[in-house]
Amino acid sequence: MQNQLYTFDTNLDDIMKFDNLMISNTITKEIKNIFNDNTTGSVALFLLYLISIKHNINTFTYDDLVSNKLNLEECYYLYVKQYITKSNWEKVCEIAVKYNNPYLFACASYLADEPNVDYITPSALNKLAIKLLKIKNSEKIADLCCGSGSFLFMAQAFNQQQNIKAKYCGYEINSELYTLSKIRKDIANTKEIEFKQLNVFDDILLSDKKNKFDKIFSNYPFGLNLRNLGIGVEYLKKIEKINPNITKLTSSDWLFNSLICDLLTDEGKGIGIMTNGSTWNSLDKPIRQYFIENGLIECVIALPERIFNFTPIQTSLIVFSKGNKKVRFIDATKLYTPGRRTNEIPDVFIDGIVEAVENDNNISKTVTCEEIAENDFMLNAIRYVEQKITFKNAVTFGEIVKNITRGAPCKAEELDKMSSNEVTGYQYLMLSNIKNGIIDKDLPYLKDIPAQYQRYCINHENLIISKNGIPYKTAVVDFNEDTDILANGNLYIIELDRTRANPYYIKAFLDSQFGYSLLKRASVGAAILNLSLDALKNIQIPLPSLDEQNKIANEYLSARDEYLVNQLKLEKSLDKLSHVFDDNAKEFIDA
Repeated sequence: MQNQLYTFDTNLDDIMKFDNLMISNTITKEIKNIFNDNTTGSVALFLLYLISIKHNINTFTYDDLVSNKLNLEECYYLYVKQYITKSNWEKVCEIAVKYNNPYLFACASYLADEPNVDYITPSALNKLAIKLLKIKNSEKIADLCCGSGSFLFMAQAFNQQQNIKAKYCGYEINSELYTLSKIRKDIANTKEIEFKQLNVFDDILLSDKKNKFDKIFSNYPFGLNLRNLGIGVEYLKKIEKINPNITKLTSSDWLFNSLICDLLTDEGKGIGIMTNGSTWNSLDKPIRQYFIENGLIECVIALPERIFNFTPIQTSLIVFSKGNKKVRFIDATKLYTPGRRTNEIPDVFIDGIVEAVENDNNISKTVTCEEIAENDFMLNAIRYVEQKITFKNAVTFGEIVKNITRGAPCKAEELDKMSSNEVTGYQYLMLSNIKNGIIDKDLPYLKDIPAQYQRYCINHENLIISKNGIPYKTAVVDFNEDTDILANGNLYIIELDRTRANPYYIKAFLDSQFGYSLLKRASVGAAILNLSLDALKNIQIPLPSLDEQNKIANEYLSARDEYLVNQLKLEKSLDKLSHVFDDNAKEFIDA
């Protein structure tokens, strides 16, 4: 009976197959209402399951519980003794007597588990990892930072369907998650999976030469401070001996990735899920170089945004193995269906990603290690998969720029002191003041502009480009030169060489699908994409003669003027709509 609870999907869709789903859901909700801590509710439901198969649930008491009558493992007992009181246990027992069915309690325990864990791997990523790892008979599988064991249970269930027998081991330092994983193991009644509570950087784990694994999966915590890694700091020292360029500034993502590779057999394969920032930032360049030069990276998959319920940070799935001369990059950022809280990756898209991993297609590309080196060992998949566009008479953007700077680094409180409610000769340009490529005419006023900020003022026909967020905002300054306008720090202020480039032509190009693609390809970032000065200067711009540029610039200005006229008409129409009654009000109002 218990083994039926875990199939390949290992989510609520499977439980829906059972006739008793509604009752199990009801039990789950009733137990949750008793405890403020959701995880304790899962433990309580598991205890009901154990009691119902080992004891008379009608006579079992709180004293029996705290006296360890169930002979639970120490971790269960300590957890229960700390969180379950006599008062709430008596309420639990009332529910137990009401339903008194071990099968229902087992289902309810499962239902209460996954949705309440904050740091959880989406089911789709577990499926994708299982298909990519291709587990074989007699292999040893590990999940580092396994949480409540979702990946391992799903992998075992899937491989059982394929008549594949393997050994699975999960490592977890968090006592609550470890307890949940043990509960799920007992309900699943499986001997193929074991769990250990320890720091994955534990010396015992690393020093045991027999403890190598054929396949490894890890959805490790993102952005951990090294001082929170405990013994992981000692592991960093080990890596530093191999590569002196690696420092304490190296991100924790790469320490976990190194651990995965250390624990793999020579023919093994591992998977880690990491933040996109670690695939491109300058601090991690030395360790990325080490991985590439030692052939440890097989594949990098850029994942869709908002697939985790606990963070908006964009992520990549990275596949490790040994002896790689090339790396395959996959851009899976568009393979999702939108959800209310998170985006979902349907099975059809999972299969599409697997196909792209095996063969180059429109979302994947195989890249040599030499080309990766030329790109500062960046592992951002979009950089390589986005189709390169070549233009006639192309120049780098930096060649036509006379001067480029960021806006003023004003703090909010400093800007508040400078602000004025009266009309002055000084104004302030923010990102929000650029709409549809046009700068608002009514910018906020400043009392004055301090001397240290004078160099951040914009001039007539300067090109403005936003630094963060794609699609990037662009605008050409077209203001009265008698007004001094200070630009915000989120903007690039660009003075073009007017003997070579028309700013309205350049804006029209950057706003085009070609410009969008080039800017996106040059972008980096974790939660929010951003454009560095070096990246901006290096994008390729088609530069025809000034006569041809002026022709396109005039077409842009004509289209802009048409938009402004239509906008004015729309504003007048909206004003008319809101005053229809007012214009006729005298007929209905007594004099």
